[in-house]
Amino acid sequence: MDAVMVLNADLGPLHRVPVRHAIRMLMRQVAEIHEAEPDRLIGVFPMPKILRLCDLTPAEAGMELRFQPSVPTWSSTVQR
Repeated sequence: MDAVMVLNADLGPLHRVPVRHAIRMLMRQVAEIHEAEPDRLIGVFPMPKILRLCDLTPAEAGMELRFQPSVPTWSSTVQR
């Protein structure tokens, strides 16, 4: 099996993954096909050469935050 290049959302190269992992990323909708081999299919997906990660916020990805982010105040910083 060939490896698939994974690009960040800003098109910077990250790493390479096996085709099996790339298909799982497509099924979880965390990546999109940036470049594919036109003749080959794996199920409903074209054979990917390059994937690009989706730029999702935690809410869009269906993730729940463990804690609410807050902006530190001067008084809370001095108390430490």
